Amino acid sequence: KTKLIEWAQGYAYQMWRGRNNTVRLDGLGGQLVVLIPDKDAVLVFTANNASNTAKQYNLIHDFLIPAIKSDKALDTAPAQQAEIRKRTSALNLSTGVTASSKTNMESRVAGKEFILTNNDHNIQSVYFSFNNGVCTFGIKRENVVSSIRAGLNEWIISNTLSSSLLAPPRTNVSKSIDANYSAAQPLIKVACKYYWTDEKTLEISGRFVEETLGQETIVCKFTEQNNDVRLTIEPKANPSASGRGFGNQQPIVLRGVMVRIE
Repeated sequence: KTKLIEWAQGYAYQMWRGRNNTVRLDGLGGQLVVLIPDKDAVLVFTANNASNTAKQYNLIHDFLIPAIKSDKALDTAPAQQAEIRKRTSALNLSTGVTASSKTNMESRVAGKEFILTNNDHNIQSVYFSFNNGVCTFGIKRENVVSSIRAGLNEWIISNTLSSSLLAPPRTNVSKSIDANYSAAQPLIKVACKYYWTDEKTLEISGRFVEETLGQETIVCKFTEQNNDVRLTIEPKANPSASGRGFGNQQPIVLRGVMVRIE
């Protein structure tokens, strides 16, 4: 009900009106910029909260706006700012996965190429390498290899052309119908961690730090059959990934066999 009231205030000049004479910019996944001209204030939400924007609106109108008693600038409050810096420096993004130590499978598959069957991601093969707590995950498409790096104990940032760990790169066809230019293919930053959840299961988790609405995790399962090491890769279910394709579509399972070097 609250959300309907908020959205019923009207729309003009590419901005939404809200209660208490507010003006709002609505972004993907609950990202909001709320202008409060009567209080000379601007409020920004950057977290993924698309499923509960009504609560955000209530907090703004029921608590924040009534608490602003003056349109004068706040005092610098150095003690409070120091406390905020202390708390933010201690923040940590947990993956919620219990990781096991290095496994025998890690040394067996390190540096090896896995040829995949035909798939909708157009991936020919993948490979894994491990060095001092860093996993490099490589993908070959059209005989070109791209890779990302994942840390065992820390998030490691890589540049990629894809907005998903498995999806093909973005193209540079983004332009308006009346424009005489096209946007350059962007570099996308992804922070990754990896874990062996058991002897033969490797998980790689990624957060696309400039645009993601949740965590994406792929599960790599290794099995042995007839002296071959076989691999399946599939996305891990992630209810928090609303708005991203990997969270809402039927997962694509990739299957492959390790290339044996005689």
